[in-house]
Amino acid sequence: YTRFAVADETYDERNIPAYLKPGTKSLDRLDPELSLFDAQGHLIRGAPLVEAVFDELRRRKDEALDLDGRALAEHFEKIPFGWPEPLVRLVLAAMLRGGALYLEPPDSDQPVYDIASPGVETLFTGTQRFRRTRFYPTTGGLTLDEVKQAKDALVALGETSLPDTAQGLAERIRSRGARMVQDAEEGLVCPPELNRHTEDYFSV
Repeated sequence: YTRFAVADETYDERNIPAYLKPGTKSLDRLDPELSLFDAQGHLIRGAPLVEAVFDELRRRKDEALDLDGRALAEHFEKIPFGWPEPLVRLVLAAMLRGGALYLEPPDSDQPVYDIASPGVETLFTGTQRFRRTRFYPTTGGLTLDEVKQAKDALVALGETSLPDTAQGLAERIRSRGARMVQDAEEGLVCPPELNRHTEDYFSV
């Protein structure tokens, strides 16, 4: 088990719901020994656990292999990893929070990018639902700086409890834009903060 050492750290699977709550702050303090998030709340893509899971997701997608929770848990339980399933569930939850993956629930083929989507928590805390949920790596998309710019623009417009993923932010911008169109029709002026960013992020 040559890759067990990176997983041989203290963690608490009861933190999984906290990773999936938009209002959770100080993500780096949830399971600090795993080094999943930095002090700014950004997922550390180069962290050994994150990198290993992401590479496996990408390999499975490229080779048309199973991407469900059961297949992933079984893979990481074997040599050279020896990782317990609760750890795999926790890392996947952190990766969804950080925008490194999206998923499809057992009873749907609609992709889920946003941790605020209904029922997301049970896909990680319920063993049977987790094992039937499919996980996919996200590729391309916005840089961390671009995500920060989008969040800053929305904050300037009074938005709160913002998602961390580019897709979630795009949905929030669409929603905010629709409300502003309605306001404009009522004779109100659209603030310049949205105009500068809407075109860039609507294409996400």
